[in-house]
Amino acid sequence: MSILESVANRQAVWSETANALKSATDRARYSTFIASILGALFAAFATQQISPNIANYLAVMSAISLTFVTFITARWLNKDIIDRHLQARMASEALKREAFLYATQAGLYTDLHTRDSILLHQKAKIENKVSDLLQFERKAKNDGSCPRKDLDLNEYMEQRIDTQIKYYRDRAIQYDKYSQRLHTMEWVLSFAAAFIAAIAATPFIDIDLAALAAVLTTLGGIIVSHLEAARFDKLIPNYRAKANQLEELKLKMLIDKTAAADWIMECETVLAAENSAWLELWTKS
Repeated sequence: MSILESVANRQAVWSETANALKSATDRARYSTFIASILGALFAAFATQQISPNIANYLAVMSAISLTFVTFITARWLNKDIIDRHLQARMASEALKREAFLYATQAGLYTDLHTRDSILLHQKAKIENKVSDLLQFERKAKNDGSCPRKDLDLNEYMEQRIDTQIKYYRDRAIQYDKYSQRLHTMEWVLSFAAAFIAAIAATPFIDIDLAALAAVLTTLGGIIVSHLEAARFDKLIPNYRAKANQLEELKLKMLIDKTAAADWIMECETVLAAENSAWLELWTKS
């Protein structure tokens, strides 16, 4: 097995590990989102003029839902848990960067006689930083996205840049759909709460609608909190901006005839900057 194949194998493992950790966090986030909504609804209905037994049952269900939210948040949405996913993903991306530089003989890997030892050193350096995550390691399900042999410029452009541009575009579209749906829900709930509050203030309605208006406002707040936690509105412009930047670099290569190694380093610098920005975005409270 070559050193490049070894790096590719480890990158695939860290990528799968990061995916597993992220999936666990996403499940916890969506579970708390749904439980928060149910807790607010149960609490609202419990205050209405209904059978005392039913009201007590709904109050208990509300308490259980909110306790579930507290437990899941403390157990699976704390900073240490989220940091595991971030560290695993950064390790995967760092190994990928070194593999592509090696495969194209760019950056530190221009000397054919020393590049193997340099890549081995970089591999050890990257993995040593995440050695505490080895207990969460997952077996790779595929070969990963690293090159396993040397690449020419066209192969690099296709496997690295075009693939990354597609990823950014696709992810931005996916997040935009989620964001629009949640913003629509939040707007509808806010409008309904204001409308119901206005009706409740008139002397023509004998029904107590204040609790319903309050719960609709609460639901809108839960959706806003979920949007903030998922970072959709911040990730969308970031991904689109980086896709545009990489496309501009492709044009620059064609127009200016930049040396291949210099152009590859410029591309990798852009990708590294995006990874750092992504990490900073998720580490902000």
